[in-house]
Amino acid sequence: RQATEHTDSFFFGCIHSILMLISIVVITIGSALAKRKEKDHEKFKTLVCWYATALVIMFLAIPWPFSPLANRPFLRNFQL
Repeated sequence: RQATEHTDSFFFGCIHSILMLISIVVITIGSALAKRKEKDHEKFKTLVCWYATALVIMFLAIPWPFSPLANRPFLRNFQL
């Protein structure tokens, strides 16, 4: 149990936080690059690429039940 708690704290303390910050930076860069494009088609293409990359990073940062880094169920049992 102690190894699981250490892994969970490492995941939420480091990995989750860093990946979420990286995804925010990726979205910000994509938005800034899209504003500089002349044509709407180029703007949307740039936004889709950068936003899709950020979405993939966000999915990696979610503590999925099958993840070896954070073993958490979809629904927890709430006990009083």
